[in-house]
Amino acid sequence: MQNDHTEATRTDEIDLLQLCCTLWAGKWLIVSCTVLAMLLAGAYAFFVAQPRYVSSVHLNAPVASSLDGLNRGREAAGLEPYTPKKAYEFFALSLTSDSTFQQFVRRVLSYPEDVPLSASLLEQNAWRLNIAVPDPRGRNLYRVTASAHTPEQAQQHLALFLGIAQAQAMSALLDDASNEVAIRINGIESTLAAQRAIALQQRQDRIVRLREALAVAEAIGQDSPQINLARPSSPESLKDYLEGKELYARGVRALKAELDVLESRENDDAFIDDLRKNEARLKLLRAISPQTDSLLLYRLDGAVLTPVVPVEPRKALILALAMAIGGVLGVFWVLVRNMVRTQRRPG
Repeated sequence: MQNDHTEATRTDEIDLLQLCCTLWAGKWLIVSCTVLAMLLAGAYAFFVAQPRYVSSVHLNAPVASSLDGLNRGREAAGLEPYTPKKAYEFFALSLTSDSTFQQFVRRVLSYPEDVPLSASLLEQNAWRLNIAVPDPRGRNLYRVTASAHTPEQAQQHLALFLGIAQAQAMSALLDDASNEVAIRINGIESTLAAQRAIALQQRQDRIVRLREALAVAEAIGQDSPQINLARPSSPESLKDYLEGKELYARGVRALKAELDVLESRENDDAFIDDLRKNEARLKLLRAISPQTDSLLLYRLDGAVLTPVVPVEPRKALILALAMAIGGVLGVFWVLVRNMVRTQRRPG
């Protein structure tokens, strides 16, 4: 058994030695394959592959003072002002929407507005933009990265995308603000219309009561008021005298005077409670005019740096992989050639 083990060890040593000799004999073929692979990879990395530069930035919520133009007149009109968090929510929705990305691709490619973008075209250009959502455990920062073939284009594409996101977010926010103001205006206008209609109906009811009381006063010959100023009546009877059951007791002259005034009145605004208050609120709501010319719904967290080194192609990695693949192919070729030669030798 010891002899068998020794013999097997010698056989392994012979096979390993033979393999080394075979590879050494084909060393120039291995070197040639390696050099050829590296030359092809170098030609691709340095002359064929387009470089890709990236420009990125972190985005944060705007500061409260930057929203003064947006909130102008809202608090005075009884509306809640937009907070930085609320404004940033509109921007975040626009930032991650498909509509913003499609508009970005259309602008980058100068694609006609009347021609719809295909799904394949959008997928082919997905490399141009990357949006990293905030980490729930960290700060509420979005990271936007734009890629292009030159450093200048990378920065331009980043600015273009942020501009499109800002415009769409601002449009959505202004629509929201306008709808809120319109709802409040419609509510107050409905209230004013109801108040005026009720006041008119109350005046007409008063006229009907006065006419009936006038008819009664004329029928009984009650020309002067029936109240003794020296001995005024009780509050209950005075109320009946002025407004209700004994209105005729005021006398013909008083009833005709009030009736003439009510019938000649053009409107009842001066006699409606809270009407002027509602009109003031309506005026404030209609005066709301957001100033958004220089408003940004986000804030840059740090400066946008100009990319210097392209992230692709990774030339060193490509050359290293080419050297490894060329060496493996060379070794494989040498072994296959040696095996073929061995099989062709006469037994």
